[in-house]
Amino acid sequence: MTPDLDNELLDALQEQLTTANFRGTHVERVDLERGRDADGNPALFIRVTLGDPAEGEETWPAGDVQRLRHLVRDAILRLLRDDLAWYVSFETASATAR
Repeated sequence: MTPDLDNELLDALQEQLTTANFRGTHVERVDLERGRDADGNPALFIRVTLGDPAEGEETWPAGDVQRLRHLVRDAILRLLRDDLAWYVSFETASATAR
């Protein structure tokens, strides 16, 4: 994977995720990091930072998170040209501020 492809993938993910319409789940940021997984294999880690869940809720609607996972998967399958393992995680904006 090249830095240009990293940027292309990041731009595509930002575009897809921040413009998607969800029931109150707001994507604030998408970060990519290349590293190694638990088995030591090269991997791409995608961190999606979401706005805090709705007041009174402990987490986001499961359907929203599943749809976000599918959007990430679709972008990766479209843009990655190798079989690099990838992992996506979700966290709140308030968690990243700590």
